[in-house]
Order: sequence, then C-alpha cells, then structure tokens
Amino acid sequence: MSLCKGHINKHLRIERFWKESIRLNKSCTTIALRKCDCTLDAGGLVIHRVVYISKMAGVGAILDAVFGSYDLKVTRQWRDEDVRYREQEKQWREDAILREITWRHEDIEREQRLFKLANEKRMIDARQRQLIAVIKLATVLGGFNMAAIVEINVPEHFNQTIMAIYAGIAALQFLCMFICTLICTLLLMAITRFVTHTLETEIRLLETVDLDLVSPFNMYWLMRCESEWMLAYRLFYGGLSFFSMLIILIGLIQFRDSIIARIMVTVLCAATTVFWRLRIASKWQFLVSSPDSIPSTPTSTVRATALSAL
Repeated sequence: MSLCKGHINKHLRIERFWKESIRLNKSCTTIALRKCDCTLDAGGLVIHRVVYISKMAGVGAILDAVFGSYDLKVTRQWRDEDVRYREQEKQWREDAILREITWRHEDIEREQRLFKLANEKRMIDARQRQLIAVIKLATVLGGFNMAAIVEINVPEHFNQTIMAIYAGIAALQFLCMFICTLICTLLLMAITRFVTHTLETEIRLLETVDLDLVSPFNMYWLMRCESEWMLAYRLFYGGLSFFSMLIILIGLIQFRDSIIARIMVTVLCAATTVFWRLRIASKWQFLVSSPDSIPSTPTSTVRATALSAL
C-alpha cells in the first residue's frame, strides 16, 4: 500500500507540474489533460508520460508554426499597404507642388496683364492730355481771330489790297485752327472708343512673351491715328504762322496814323516768327514727322528688334 501511494503521489506531482506548464504557455488554446489510469508499474507510468510529453510538444510546434505564418503574412500585408500608401502620398505631394506652380504662373501672368493694362491706360491718358492741350490752344487762337475780325475798325478809304490780304489770312488762320480742333476731337473720340471696347480684349489676346514687347495702343495709334495727328499738327503750325501775319496786318490797320507803331509791330512779329521757325520749330520738327515704319502685325517688328538685340 505504501508503494502504491508513493506511485500515486508521484503521478499527481507530475500531473500538477505539466498542468502549470501548459497554463503558463503563451498559446491561447486550452488543452485539457486527460486522466490516466494509475498503475503500479513504474516503467509503464514513465512511458505513458513520455508519450504524453511528445504529443504536447508537437501541438505547441504546430501552433507556433501556424501563428508564426499568420504573423508573417499580416506583417507582409501591412508592409505592402504602407508602401502603397507612401507612393500615393508621394503622388499627392507632387500633384500639390504642380498645382502650386501652375497657380503661381497664372498669378504672375495675371499681374503682368494688369500692369500692362495700367501702363496702356497711362499712355492713353498722356495722349489725351496732349490732344486736349492742342484743342484748347487752337480754340484760343481761333477765338482771338474772330474777336479781331468783329472788333477791328476799318476806315472807308483804306487800302483794299491790305484789306483783302487781311481777310484771306484771317480766314486761313481760323480754318486751320478749326480743322485742327475737329481732328483732335475726333482723335479723342477714337481713343475713348478704343480704351472702352478694344483695349482689354487686345491685352487678353497677347502672348505672355509679348506683354513686355508689344503695345496695343501704340499699334492702334500708328495704324489708325498717326496720319491724322500729323495733319492736325501741321495745321496747328500753319495757324501759328498765319497768326503772326495776322498780328502784323492788324497793327497796320489799327495804327494807320503812326508809322513808328506800324514798323515796331511789324519788326517784332517778324522777329518772333523767325525765332519760332529757326530756334523752336526746328528743334521739335520730329513731332510732325511720321515714323519710319508701321508694323503690320503686333509682333513682327518688335520681336525682330528684341531678338537682334539678344
């Protein structure tokens, strides 16, 4: 009996040891130990335990292999997903950079076009001021001529030749100033129509490389308004010359009783006319000269000049 109890106690201790080992194992599978019949044969008990231990080791190896392969598969899948996400993130960054570059180019082009529009309007404003100044001066000289015709006192027995010359020069001076005023007024109307209906469209149709080279208003002025402006300027110059002659004739008529007064008026007006022609008009003669060439297209001459300079 004592021998049997010793074998039983030994068997129970071994069983408790393996239960504790299985409980502490990392595997999530609960393995129930089956009860083994206790025999008095110590050798049989040992053999039974060895077989039992080998079976448990095989199950643990299988579980480790299964969970190891699962972990490897999940890790590989996560790695592939991470690589794909990083590639997509890289593509998103590249697309964002390209969009920012495109938007920056569009902003620069928009600023260039706005600056070009403002510059063209400044040029148009300067041209309008020039035309208005000529109109005002021509109106003043023409009004002075009409006032002189109305207010002058002509004696009954005055020299008819001088009167005919005076009438002709007065009419020519007034007509020159009148036509000059009309032409400048029409040019103002043409410029106003261009800036309100055509300028923005012309600037919008320009290429980006032409924004710093081509001026739509200059092209319009050279092709449509330059010849009329030259005609108005020549008429204005002619009216100034006739105005000097008119002053001489008015002096001859008004100061007919004083020879010294007539001589003084004639000499001063003649000297002023000569000074005007030789000192002032000759210096600014280029203002009444046409440009050498008028390009037929907005970019033909300007691009050729820019490329030759490079």
